[in-house]
Amino acid sequence: MKVNERIKLFRTLKGWTQEEVAEKLNMSPRACHQIRRVKGSSQKNQGRSQINPT
Repeated sequence: MKVNERIKLFRTLKGWTQEEVAEKLNMSPRACHQIRRVKGSSQKNQGRSQINPT
């Protein structure tokens, strides 16, 4: 699953808006939007820990 897909899933499960996610990540809504729009980025290519939506 791509990073942007994981963010959307997590956001949806929590019932958060994109603006709320940006605030919680301490970033601008525009930066959060750009991450969401990234195409071709996958979790394994990013080398970052997984987001656990529970």
